[in-house]
Amino acid sequence: MRLMTKHIFQVMNVEDIPKIIEEAFFLATSGRPGLVLINLPEDIQKYYAVPSWESYWEQIFSLIKEAKKPMLYVGGGCLNSIDELNRFVQLTGIPVTSAIMGLGSYPSNDDFSLQTFGMQRTVYANHALKECDLLLAFGVGSDEPLPSKAKTVHVDIDASGDYERPLVPVRVDVKLAFQEMNKILEERDDELKLDFKLWRIELKEYKQNTPLSFKPPKEAIPPQFVIQVLNELTDGNAFITTGAGHHHMWAAQFYKCKKPMHWLASRGFEAMGFGLSAAIGASVANPDEVVVYIDGDRSFLKNAPYLPTIVTENLPVKILILDNEYIGVSQAGDMCYKKSFLGDKVTTILPDMLKVAEICKIPGRRVSRREEVRGAIQTMLDTPGPYMLDVIVPDEREIF
Repeated sequence: MRLMTKHIFQVMNVEDIPKIIEEAFFLATSGRPGLVLINLPEDIQKYYAVPSWESYWEQIFSLIKEAKKPMLYVGGGCLNSIDELNRFVQLTGIPVTSAIMGLGSYPSNDDFSLQTFGMQRTVYANHALKECDLLLAFGVGSDEPLPSKAKTVHVDIDASGDYERPLVPVRVDVKLAFQEMNKILEERDDELKLDFKLWRIELKEYKQNTPLSFKPPKEAIPPQFVIQVLNELTDGNAFITTGAGHHHMWAAQFYKCKKPMHWLASRGFEAMGFGLSAAIGASVANPDEVVVYIDGDRSFLKNAPYLPTIVTENLPVKILILDNEYIGVSQAGDMCYKKSFLGDKVTTILPDMLKVAEICKIPGRRVSRREEVRGAIQTMLDTPGPYMLDVIVPDEREIF
């Protein structure tokens, strides 16, 4: 190589790389232009550089210490940092709300949790974000408009999802950020003296006064009730996959995910039928875990051809259809456009869901009465292999 190049650089220290690259370009382009070789040993290539963020941590802790009503908003970027996140909440006492893709990063049934914010939001999460004076957004993008005018700290590895003009933007792996901040909290606990008890009491009272609820119809089965029963029978430990539609929002609200990576939804793309493919993957990767695929009647049909795959591989995927014979999300316009729908009921063109399952040799059951729901879901969970439960729900139900 020496005969072919003007010079060869051997990198011995990662910190020398910027200087070496600068010199290499200078030599390659000055005088008689020629090749310059930079030799990077394998250990240098695999070196994991951790930038120094001390000044940012000082800014963040200064803001936390000044705050009276801080709020932690976590997204999918926190799913690999659950231990660090839990420790941070324990050390600070700051309440937590989650983006839809962050479900499971912090237990939804915990006293510090306000569950989800956004279209699938709880009233108390919206209230908290509106009233907070410091928003700590970790591992979350800016796809949801925030009602808060609070000071914002945004910690994420990707700057493309940055909130508009965050006071402190930190581009770092969320796990590393939590580790560093927890270390500082443990060392400076007496100095910081964080106490947000009054803020938590306020949120607890608001949470009790505005719980997630629904108006049960006289005879029909409320879809939210179905999700509640599923949550009780699985204790929030099942893998939940969804398609796109009202069922996705009800599942996010009423299923209390306790574990990370157990909520699999097509957020952003909102792909109808996504849940079936996701359920297949979850079941293959976790053969001993309960995998429940929740979908609506129209969304389910988008990927129904994958049912034979479930049977062929004998995957114990449980299919729960909330069947209202409508494209339910279109009805959401009722809130703003006074029932000016572009579509209507689709009873005449929808196939029988159980017949579709039967063709693929998947056992199933249909229920239309509220008192049948608990027993039917238990049967679905207890049946070996795949199973379909078709639950007939009202055709006009609000999302919230």
